[in-house]
Amino acid sequence: MLLIGLRNNCFTIVSSQKDILETFYIITEVKKMLKKIMAIVTLFFVLITIAHAQENETDQLPTPWILPDSPLYGVKRFIERLQERFIFREQVRAQFHLRLAEMRLAEIRAMQKLGKLEKYQNLIDDYEDEINKTEVYNQIAVQKGQAAINGLLNALNATEKHITILLNVKNKTCEIAPNSTACLKASFVIERASRGHERILQMIQTRQEYQAILNRTRANESACIQVITYAMNPKTGNCMAFPTPCDVPPTWRKVDECPNQTI
Repeated sequence: MLLIGLRNNCFTIVSSQKDILETFYIITEVKKMLKKIMAIVTLFFVLITIAHAQENETDQLPTPWILPDSPLYGVKRFIERLQERFIFREQVRAQFHLRLAEMRLAEIRAMQKLGKLEKYQNLIDDYEDEINKTEVYNQIAVQKGQAAINGLLNALNATEKHITILLNVKNKTCEIAPNSTACLKASFVIERASRGHERILQMIQTRQEYQAILNRTRANESACIQVITYAMNPKTGNCMAFPTPCDVPPTWRKVDECPNQTI
């Protein structure tokens, strides 16, 4: 009887080990399946990001396929954070956050059209966060000598476009809800975006490539008079002083003086 009992106990132990092995095998297979699903989802969002980048080349905002009121929006933002982990150069990170800022801006415009101001307010904060990261990484890239003039010019043109779009969104929002938080936030973010736009311009003017372009331009034209020239950005209303008329950006309008002179 004792031997049989021992045999029965051994059989029971072996049977328990089989259950453990089967459970472990099932868990392993489930993990493999989840990895495949995540790879497919990641590829899907990467393809969407590439399509958005191509749309940006036509001077249009990307199409926000998934909006904040969608149950998949959290997945979209998770994929964005995951993509950033594989970017190591500051200049590339600056461009990445600039694309995300354009996505947030497209979402802002879409939610504003839908009249969902509660989502719109959070997106304004997210847009400003992406623009701030763009500026920070651009500054680090400049300090490390990574920042190419083309990347800074892209940021300059993009922020100028953003300000125009934000002005339109703000006017429509304030017309619908003049005393709303969304209206006030839109006004504040326009002011901060304008200051960021000017800081990018100042970073560009300190680059040797920009000075080389100016020198070539001056060589092909008549020599510029060394006289302080004031000019105003017609879209933002900001005014700055430049050392010569040749230093004034082509899209700016020359004025006699600035209300608040900034050199």
